[in-house]
Amino acid sequence: MAKENVSDLIEHLEYWRTGEDGGESLRDEAIAALKARGPKVVPVLVKRLEGLLGTPPGHRHELKGGLVEALHRLGDRRAGPVLTASLADDACAWGAALALKDIHHQGAVPALLDALARAVPNGSMVGDYLDTLRSYQVSPAKVENRFHAEVSPQGRANLMEVLAGLAADGAVDASTFARAAGDPTREVRWAVADGLLASWRGPDPDAEEALLLLALDEEESVSWRAVRALEKIRNGPDTGDGILPHYLLTPSIYASAIRQAATRQESERAPALVAGLERVARTQPVATQGIREVITRVPEPPVVELYVALELLPPLKARLTRDDPMGLLRPLHTLSSHADAGVARRAKAALRSGNLLFSQMVREDGALAEEATGIFEAVAGANDRARFERYAESRPQPPRPKRRLLFWRR
Repeated sequence: MAKENVSDLIEHLEYWRTGEDGGESLRDEAIAALKARGPKVVPVLVKRLEGLLGTPPGHRHELKGGLVEALHRLGDRRAGPVLTASLADDACAWGAALALKDIHHQGAVPALLDALARAVPNGSMVGDYLDTLRSYQVSPAKVENRFHAEVSPQGRANLMEVLAGLAADGAVDASTFARAAGDPTREVRWAVADGLLASWRGPDPDAEEALLLLALDEEESVSWRAVRALEKIRNGPDTGDGILPHYLLTPSIYASAIRQAATRQESERAPALVAGLERVARTQPVATQGIREVITRVPEPPVVELYVALELLPPLKARLTRDDPMGLLRPLHTLSSHADAGVARRAKAALRSGNLLFSQMVREDGALAEEATGIFEAVAGANDRARFERYAESRPQPPRPKRRLLFWRR
């Protein structure tokens, strides 16, 4: 190949596949031959690439990529401008981003961010953009501004993922991620959870509130990441680096979300946090355990926290009577005599709602039925008694034993 002219070598840059013998590709051989010819080939490669940039998708797609790779491996700084321009061509943007890590060009950062926002992630692609941006010591504020200007969900996710990567360097404040915790795009919220963990520097009510909101997220994959972050913050970075689905919402985290909703009612995220608590109360048994954890805590939590916990009971409905129901009914009975009238009223309302007590009052276990009946008598009104009578009458009656007929032989 050494006898071929530069134009022929450039045409060979299109062919990156190796042969059946697994040897070097025509592209690799061409790049080696071009390097052997020295720096004089760089302007020729630059001019050829400039002529191809912006051509329709598919038009000499592989050749554009080969030219970028050749310029990268030649390592000449004169290629900086055309490599920066190549970031606008999706056929060679990723290769150009890799090259610009080694061949710096002033002013490449805005084009790198634009290319990153357009990229469809594949393998380590976002990580490669991150490495190049790190080499330029990019300002996190510049990435965040580009994130807020981006309208495409994938672009926003890519940019937030880069911010999460920069947070691992200690360069991004947790507030950057907390502000994006309510983003409608699932992949953005993934990166937010990772970023909040990476940027955690100690107790931070705002960052904790954002993580708790994500832990209650309707998307399980978002919740898993947020729960993992909270577990690592509370128990150390080496806590359970297992598969994400193992990080299920816990009663303790649900109880923490109740406390957060009670103490930060003026927060912009408070309505979303309460909505998340209510949704989980309707769909997951863990809510029952979390509420029980709050109302049985010693020392007793503040009244406002009890208010939030007790107001979550109606969405639980039938779940209240599953898994040790008396474990919840007993503390509710205690709270029905609370010194604070609001707590007592809410506890009584919970005890009287639905069929909460009824299913326990008709149990075959005489001691538990008697205990439940005692609680009912302490809080019930006339209407509740009438409802219980209708409930008892509507219960299926146990089948009567079949009458056995005896036939006598004569």
